[in-house]
Amino acid sequence: MGKKKKNSKKKPPGEAGDTKQGEGRKVSVKEGASLHLTEEVEEQLTEVEALKAIYGEDFEDRPSFSDYASFSVQTCALSEDEKKIFARVKIRIHYTRRYPKSPPQIELEDPKGLSDQEVWHLKQMLDEEAENLAGEVMIYQLIMLTQDFLTQHNKDPTVSLIDQMKEREMELVRQVQEEEEKEAA
Repeated sequence: MGKKKKNSKKKPPGEAGDTKQGEGRKVSVKEGASLHLTEEVEEQLTEVEALKAIYGEDFEDRPSFSDYASFSVQTCALSEDEKKIFARVKIRIHYTRRYPKSPPQIELEDPKGLSDQEVWHLKQMLDEEAENLAGEVMIYQLIMLTQDFLTQHNKDPTVSLIDQMKEREMELVRQVQEEEEKEAA
């Protein structure tokens, strides 16, 4: 981030002459001081504002030990029937100094309805996608990827393991049949 400008006389923020003009958005930080934001920080702020508007109460600002934003978004499997949503997770994002030019730090918190292996797999997918999307704002895409994963892995915990195995086996048979049909065409 930039340095605060020291003024010998204090002026109300926004008064002519209280800051010098430069690139980026000007944000008042203390009376008589302002900060010119880097392109990265400006993109971060814009993205956070958009995510807050999209996710409302599912968006939560989180304390950060750095100068960069940290927040979480609660997300879950997609279903028309709320009673059939079993998979959910809170995705926590820590912006880095160079985000979006470099990927953010990603954590998965409080997973529900997922095995440890599924949580690990989701984390690997998110890290890989973040690397692929480096250079552009990406948090919305990462949340959509998470929702898709949760929807695919949404399973009723009251269903027995045997039933789950049978269902997976049937799904594999369907996939093989679809591939064979594509090859035949």
